[in-house]
Amino acid sequence: MSKLHEEFVRVTLDDLLAHFAAHAPRGEFTFVVGGAPAGAALWDEPAILAQLQRLRDEGWTSQAAIRVVGEQSGRSKREVYALWLKMIET
Repeated sequence: MSKLHEEFVRVTLDDLLAHFAAHAPRGEFTFVVGGAPAGAALWDEPAILAQLQRLRDEGWTSQAAIRVVGEQSGRSKREVYALWLKMIET
């Protein structure tokens, strides 16, 4: 049995979206996503506070916002929670 529509592409996620916007998806898919490069920079406090405020303005719950920002920023949920408290107190 052969794979009629088999195709391999190695691109960024943005390029992948553009690829499938231009080419109708066909057949089965397997996506392999790489992690962040080693030594990726942690977000600083102003960046975390800004993202928390954006998510709060969009109606996110504190729990969801803290979890997502922790994942995005490379910081622990405990650190992000402390900044959340700082943000809502001001």
